[in-house]
Amino acid sequence: MAYAAMCDDADLVTGVYSAPDTLEEPAFEGDIRSTDERMTEYFNTRGVNGTARQASFNARIRGRFPGPGFTYNPELDAFVGPQHFASWTLDETGAWQPPIPRPDDGQNYTWDEPNQAWVIAAE
Repeated sequence: MAYAAMCDDADLVTGVYSAPDTLEEPAFEGDIRSTDERMTEYFNTRGVNGTARQASFNARIRGRFPGPGFTYNPELDAFVGPQHFASWTLDETGAWQPPIPRPDDGQNYTWDEPNQAWVIAAE
């Protein structure tokens, strides 16, 4: 099964759709369109507007499987989830990283944005 994330003009993912596997291969000899271009045409002719970006559950295509609210980052060629905290920065893989690494002592922590610290989560 092939998947496409449909993105608006700002590269915001508006929906994720299944697509025929045949869109991952050229439609005819000499077809130089990319998979994204073939998927865009397929969905646009079926009333789903936007630009398609290939996605995959199984393969590490574009970093992670997207959902509505993700963005496509063309510089990283990756889907990026929403930024939940203003202090976190985007790394080279498209993952948000805290300013202080999470403690690795087996406890369950949550991020306290106002205090810029990890706190032990209430049970």
